[in-house]
Amino acid sequence: MSDFNTINTLEREATPRRNRQHHLASGSKTLLPSETGMTCTNKGASAEVTYHLPGAPRTGVYYTFVVRAAQELRVNPDDAHQILINGGAQTAGSYITADDEAESITVEYVGDGEWIAYSETGTWTVEP
Repeated sequence: MSDFNTINTLEREATPRRNRQHHLASGSKTLLPSETGMTCTNKGASAEVTYHLPGAPRTGVYYTFVVRAAQELRVNPDDAHQILINGGAQTAGSYITADDEAESITVEYVGDGEWIAYSETGTWTVEP
């Protein structure tokens, strides 16, 4: 592969793909680091759905979650990872959840097993 092609490939892999959405109407989905920048919803759900964050992401991988159906949408980190939200770090492996339409949140991997939550709208709670 030429240097030009190598550079283009690396830039393409490092650049988040904007405007991609995934609608999970039932069950669960494990997100991939390559899906960074994706907006994940529960559009069409009639029961709880869960998005699992990747277990080995690189720093800077992020996802936005939007409640589109009045059903519980869970964001679950790997068992060794924790989400920093509401001014504190949660227990490793504990999910966050919301269930009212238009609630949204973005989580970004910042390294050392930590995801930071920001741009939060509505009420996001931590696994009891």
